[in-house]
Amino acid sequence: MSDKEAYEKKYEAQIEEWRAELDQLKAKVKKASGEAEVKYRNKIDELEDKLEALKKSLD
Repeated sequence: MSDKEAYEKKYEAQIEEWRAELDQLKAKVKKASGEAEVKYRNKIDELEDKLEALKKSLD
């Protein structure tokens, strides 16, 4: 496996981990209200930004 392939596999795994975390947070948001909902939505936005930046770096 080349260095590039190893790099891509590493970051694809990171993307999958973040997607799973996003799914968990989105489920919590549905149950949350008030301050907790804001907290979860902020975390979701943060993870989505990281995910998008990582995807762009792999292109």
